[in-house]
Parts: sequence; structure tokens; C-alpha cells
Amino acid sequence: MPKRENFRKEVTGWQKKGIISSSQAQAILAEYGLAEKPAKVSVPKSDKKENKLITVISTIGALLIGLGVILFVGSNWQVIPTIAKLIILSGGTFATYFAGWKLQYSGHPKAGHSLLFLGSLFTGATIFLVAQIFNIQANIHWLLLLWFIAVAPLSYGFNSKPTLILSLLIFAGWLGFYIGQGVNYDKVDASSIQILFMFYGLTLFGVGYLHERTKFNFFSRAFQGFGMLFTLSTLYVFLISVSESWNSYFRVTNQGLFPPFWLFYVFFITALISVSASVFYMHRGKGKIHEVAWNLLAFLSVLAAWFGNPLLPNIASTGAYWGYVIIFHSIFFALVLLTIFSGYHQGISSYVNIGLLFFVLYILYLYFTTFVKYLPKSLAFIIGGIILLAGGWFLENKRREIIQQIERK
Repeated sequence: MPKRENFRKEVTGWQKKGIISSSQAQAILAEYGLAEKPAKVSVPKSDKKENKLITVISTIGALLIGLGVILFVGSNWQVIPTIAKLIILSGGTFATYFAGWKLQYSGHPKAGHSLLFLGSLFTGATIFLVAQIFNIQANIHWLLLLWFIAVAPLSYGFNSKPTLILSLLIFAGWLGFYIGQGVNYDKVDASSIQILFMFYGLTLFGVGYLHERTKFNFFSRAFQGFGMLFTLSTLYVFLISVSESWNSYFRVTNQGLFPPFWLFYVFFITALISVSASVFYMHRGKGKIHEVAWNLLAFLSVLAAWFGNPLLPNIASTGAYWGYVIIFHSIFFALVLLTIFSGYHQGISSYVNIGLLFFVLYILYLYFTTFVKYLPKSLAFIIGGIILLAGGWFLENKRREIIQQIERK
């Protein structure tokens, strides 16, 4: 009995020193029948900060290595024989992947994921340089598609979120270059490309739901967070476009209501399926309701941009145009709030950070289009400085408060 009490005091002492969290202490005691098993085991903040620091350091190190190798090869490219080029490119890529895989499964997952990410960058460099070596006349979009096909499966094979995010960015780049090179670009309205990207973001958000009941459920939030970030980013650019520069941004073409590229309709259908499927997740908690509301409102805003775009040249000098702009401002602000609420109620700090990021970006946009535009520059800068200092202090405190509440759940 005394030994058990001494053990309990020792574990409590670890907790007080910050070595372990309260839930970890409870979990340890539960193993010896001295406490009930906790519903969730949290990691101490110090460990989380350390993990983030390791991730940042490892990623920077991997990028520096990659940059150094590329610069070295590039500076000696003309004097290196073709066979040596192929050996360097393929061998370096394979060696990087192998080292990342070994580190990942030998107790160094952060460094391992960084090397796997570096290997994925080397894969792209290899594809483009091999095409250059053999003078392969291929449009960039085909090389990007080949890079995506090579990298995307590896993100699942290595369970690597950084590689997954990279593959999603590569695919987005392929979409842009495909429309620019594979389609008659003169017939494509610039806003239609942005609407396509918004449908792409909403599709990724829906793909996250498909991962929730699979062994790759840890990819669910990666897909949804990236889809949310991608959709809000494109919508933010679209919002600025319709508010400030419609006359130069929206070109009158023969396109009409229906863009002349098939991918637009593919992602429209997948985004529609995503929104429809999300309704079935509403019963899974209060936060899910906010998440589904975000998904639905974002989809409706994209539809409004799609069907309203051909009308803009005709209503540009009327009050209806500014009503259109005000509606989009209201929708965007509502989406930002829903992002924060969804993250708070579900305990997803990345959602909260994304929402606060776009809240700040929106305030900065209003600042530069109101104070800087209509007030004397000195007064505008003083007001802007006060807003940024006060807003930064307030937002950081609120962000910490929200994150702490999430961690306590």
C-alpha cells in the first residue's frame, strides 16, 4: 500500500513539473488501477512546442539541402555526362526517400517526413530535368500531371501529410497550366478560372469526409483544412476583383454562362456531391453543423459568382452592381466566422487559425480601400498602426484563449 501511494505521489510530481500532462498522469495511474482511464490523453504544451520546433528545423534543413543540390547540379550541368545526370537525379531521389522512410520508422518521424517531402521535390526536379536532357517537347501541364501521379500515391504509402499537401498544390498548378496551355485561353474569362479553383477547394473538403472511416483518417483534416484554405483564398481574390477592378478584370468574351473547358463541370459536380454528402454529418455534433453550414454557404457563393459573372458588364454602372459586391462581402465575412466557430466547437485549432488569418486579411483590405484611399496619408498610417497594434494584441489573446479551451475539451 505505501508503495502504491509513493508511486501516486511520484506521478503527481511529474505532472506538477510539467513533464507529463494531467491526462497522461491519469492514464499512467489507470494502468496500475489507481485511477479511471481518461477519455483523451493530451500532450503537454512544452512537448507540442518542441515538436513544432523540430518540424520547422527539419523542414528548413531539407529545403536547404534540396536547394544546395539543385544549385550544384545546375552550375555544373553542361559538363556532367548524360548518364551521370540520370544517376545523380534518380539516385539522389531514391536515397532521399529511403532515408526518410528509415527515419520515419526508427523513432524520428519529424525528420523522416521532412526528407520524404524533400524526395517529392526531387521527383519533380527529376521529371523536368529529364525532359530537358532528352529535349522532350511537352507542355508544362503534362509534366506537372506526371509529377502529381508520381507523388500522390507516396503520400499514402508513407503516411506523409507534407507530401499530401504538396501533391494537392501540384494538382492545382496542373489545373492552372492546363487551362492556360491546353485550352484556347482567349476564350476563357479569368473569373471562370477562379470559380473552378473554388470548386476544386470544395471538392477537397468533401474528400476529407471519405477518409474519416478509413485507415487514412488522419488525412481527413489535412484535406478539409487545405480545401478550406484554398477556397477562402480564391474567394478572397475574387472578392477584391469584383470590388476594385471589374473593368479590367472581367473581359467580355463569347463564353457566356458556360466556360469552354470540361474540368469546370467535373469539379462543379464533385463539389455538389461534397456539399450534398456533408449533410449526413450534421448529427455528429454542434461543430459539424457549423462545418456543414460553411460548406453549403461557400458552394452557394461560388454559384452566385458563376451565374452573376456574365451580368457584371451590363450592371457595372447601376446600383445592382454594388448590391452584388455587398452580398459577396457579407458572404465572405460569414464564412470567416463559420470557420472560427467550426474549429472552436470541434476542437480543431487549424480551422481557428485559418479563420483568424482571413479575418485579418479582410480588415487589411478594408483599411487600404478606405482609410488609405480617402484620408491624408499621415493620418491613415497612424490610424492603421493603432488598428494593427490593438487588433494584433486582441486577436492573439483571443486565439490563445480559444486554443486553450480547445485543448481542455
